Amino acid sequence: MNKISFTQTFAVASARIAATIAAATALTLSVAPCVRAEGDSSDAEGKEGGARLSLEECLRRTLEANLSLSAQALTIGIAEQGVMSADAAFDSQLGLDLLYEKTRSQREGVDSDRRRTDLSWSKKVRTGQVLRVTHNASRSNGEQDVPIPPFYDLDWTFSAVQPLAKGAGRTVNMAPVWIARNEEQRAVLATEEEIMNLLGRVEAAYLNLMYAIRFLDVQQSGLKLAQELLAKNEELARIGKLPQRSIEVQQAKASIATREEGVIIALSDIAKSADSLRRLMNLPVRQEEEGASLIPADEPLTELQIPPVEESLSFAIAHRPQVQSLKFVLDSATLELAAARNNRLPNVDLRADVGFAGANGNYGNAFDELSEGHDYVWQVGLSVSYPWGNRAARSQYNQARLNLERAKILLNDFLEELRLEVVNAHRNIQTNIKRMSSTKAAVEQAELQLQLENELFTQGMSNSFRLLQFQDDLIAARIRHLAATIDFNGSYYSLLRVEGRGIRNQQFDLTDIAEKILRQARPQRRKLVSDRDLPM
Repeated sequence: MNKISFTQTFAVASARIAATIAAATALTLSVAPCVRAEGDSSDAEGKEGGARLSLEECLRRTLEANLSLSAQALTIGIAEQGVMSADAAFDSQLGLDLLYEKTRSQREGVDSDRRRTDLSWSKKVRTGQVLRVTHNASRSNGEQDVPIPPFYDLDWTFSAVQPLAKGAGRTVNMAPVWIARNEEQRAVLATEEEIMNLLGRVEAAYLNLMYAIRFLDVQQSGLKLAQELLAKNEELARIGKLPQRSIEVQQAKASIATREEGVIIALSDIAKSADSLRRLMNLPVRQEEEGASLIPADEPLTELQIPPVEESLSFAIAHRPQVQSLKFVLDSATLELAAARNNRLPNVDLRADVGFAGANGNYGNAFDELSEGHDYVWQVGLSVSYPWGNRAARSQYNQARLNLERAKILLNDFLEELRLEVVNAHRNIQTNIKRMSSTKAAVEQAELQLQLENELFTQGMSNSFRLLQFQDDLIAARIRHLAATIDFNGSYYSLLRVEGRGIRNQQFDLTDIAEKILRQARPQRRKLVSDRDLPM
């Protein structure tokens, strides 16, 4: 390339760099004042610079508007219907039978008709006993040579069947209801877990936006340092202390172009992070040119009281939804095993019946005879049956026993996994605390070195290349310190989720809105059958 073409090319490149810097500066001015503003905490959008929202405000908006939570909460209502369906086995049964019978015997020359009404009430008790009350009333007419007057026959029968082996006892009869209630509790816990997972995604998006905005500040400060260096070099070239085409000037311009790229990327990251946060809050995504954005109102946490590992583990075991859900799985498996064990027994039923009757050609007289109780019958009996081989019951028992062992293994395995999660969460916090300390010291050293190098540059004992290197070192140190601080916050929120404190902790309390999402459908905690002694 000849001298003229090189000069033209350099002039065009310089013009493009200057135009890009001007555009980046204009975009930066629309964001930077909002990041540093502290007076306006309005939630209204559309103002210049966007809306400032605290983390708690973002979390609340997410819980109020997120559609996936609404769908998850419906499973609680579905589980409630399952409880009602299982409990319906103990509902009373009412019966009514109406019968009209017409008979004719040609050999005996008899014509007769009969009207019969049967009323019945039955109910299964939760201990397995079945009670039944029946009332039969019939009216018979006959005709043989001469008409036979109507005849009324009335009776009341009371019966009870008490299982003595298979089907006896409250546990085996209530097992389906208790299992359905366990599923209802698991639906509540699954919704709680979904809430905490969603809050974790919001916290991560909030921290990403916080990091992106502060990353832009770092990139802007680096760009400003390069611009100041270019201004110094151009002034030195103007007064003749540097050649007009000095390498010092070109190095400063090249650094400006590189750092201006970092500003552009930072602006793009801010827009992406804000869009991710808006999506979680079910807000419409806005284009950058509309001027609306989300600005974190909170500052990153730098000091916290962290509980000991064992305290965190104890709290997590007591409050983590997955632990409670696995306990309900274990409880249901215990109930199924108890029912399957009972089903292996033979059918031994004790039955008792007592009946009163009244009969007369007049309905009133028949009813009076029934009421007096002179005509009665009672019986007591015992029935026994047992399927040959009883293979179905034995197979169900073996399946229930294996399911119980599997539930125990899954619970113990998750408890070990939970211990590892708690230990790693504490380890990450301690690592990030050390990172914040070391990166803060690195920033201070980089600032001191840059200051000393500036003094040497002013005295003519250094050059732009070395000065730009020290500036790059300071920018890198600030980015590392920023990353360590944001990671510390992320590890803290991760510990809260591991412990099961995602809804309520020392920073915010979202219990009210969480209960609203659950539609106040949390059932009363029933003592688990697995916590009671059952016959083996």
